[in-house]
Amino acid sequence: MANKKPNEALAAGLAATSATAWTAPATSEQARPAPQKPVERLKAALTRADTANVSAHLPKRYQRDLKRLAADRGEKTQDLIAEALDDLFKKHKFAVSE
Repeated sequence: MANKKPNEALAAGLAATSATAWTAPATSEQARPAPQKPVERLKAALTRADTANVSAHLPKRYQRDLKRLAADRGEKTQDLIAEALDDLFKKHKFAVSE
């Protein structure tokens, strides 16, 4: 394998390891979402063009309660977080930029 290019060596190694069959549990395909098609990934990327990731490490109860509230109201968690931030800015009379 010393004279092979790195990609050929990798392919040969993968081929050798794939000889041993691995079988997934019967329920794994049901739990795993279908992979997105390239067009769907592009649409998702375009909808995030004018957004920014805002994150915080909080106690797990916040995540659990936020997900429950979103499910109860039939909304996305990010919409609830945006609403909460808007309310926070109004409470503190903070001038919100558009």
